[in-house]
Amino acid sequence: MKKIDLNNPTTSQKCFKVPEGYFETLTDRIMAQIPQEGTQPQEEEPKRADVKVHFWQTSLYGKLKPYIYMAAMFGGLYFGMWVYKYQQKLANEKETIANTTQKGNTDTVDATDLYVDEMCDYMMIDRHDIMACLADSE
Repeated sequence: MKKIDLNNPTTSQKCFKVPEGYFETLTDRIMAQIPQEGTQPQEEEPKRADVKVHFWQTSLYGKLKPYIYMAAMFGGLYFGMWVYKYQQKLANEKETIANTTQKGNTDTVDATDLYVDEMCDYMMIDRHDIMACLADSE
């Protein structure tokens, strides 16, 4: 590929050409595009295309957007606090189980009793249901 010397314009190749007679008619063309004094340019009506406007481009969404963001923020904070409290509850249960097993007291709380009680509360099983299941299995 041939390199063009830009520092020496006489030897470089001319790559831009002007059409013949361009500058002779340039002023006439520019003056024809300028409106005359006292005449007002005719305003063209903009052509309206049938464009479907999406919900997020409407002014209603623009007004509701801050409230939607705020509701999402509070929902995220609530969920984060719920997860934190649940993790603290599990840590406390593990600590109580570890304390009871280290002491060797089998009379106080057994490690499985905490989980069985929580599971029974979750499934809403009372003593009558447990006794009925035990009687059926014999």
